[in-house]
Amino acid sequence: MAKQPATKGGLEVDEDRAWQERFWTIQRIGWAVMALILLAALLGATGKGGPLASASARSPAGTIDYPRITRWQSSDQVAVRLPASASGKVNVELSPEFAETFTIESVEPEPSQVQATADGDLFTFDVGNGGGEKEIVFNVRAQKPLLYRSVEARIGDGPRQPLALTVLP
Repeated sequence: MAKQPATKGGLEVDEDRAWQERFWTIQRIGWAVMALILLAALLGATGKGGPLASASARSPAGTIDYPRITRWQSSDQVAVRLPASASGKVNVELSPEFAETFTIESVEPEPSQVQATADGDLFTFDVGNGGGEKEIVFNVRAQKPLLYRSVEARIGDGPRQPLALTVLP
């Protein structure tokens, strides 16, 4: 469509209605994209908070709560929750891929023993005798950005639990 002069109020202004409508369409698409980015951030798709940012792996030996989406060089936590029936010494094994992905800054409570094995790092904790649910917290920091990585963890003699991770820059 060619430009047509508009004569509202006695002013002659060149107007290209087709171009203006394309511009408005592109502008509305931009608003929708920004709204989707905001919604993704609120749901936790950018890490730190929200239902998409964390996950749990459950086994009879306990539960591992971990960051499904985390940020590079940002502190995070991997929590191992043991059932009330856990007593004595409990082992937590983290795969070599876990050690390649995260630096462990601290562990609470401190393990009584740490061993490097062919299957990964083996942490031994003295959890005492019964008396309620117990929690072991690994304070970790991601070492490099990763689109997707599966690492494994095991509590006691239970099965290896896959932990699917994304580390954003």
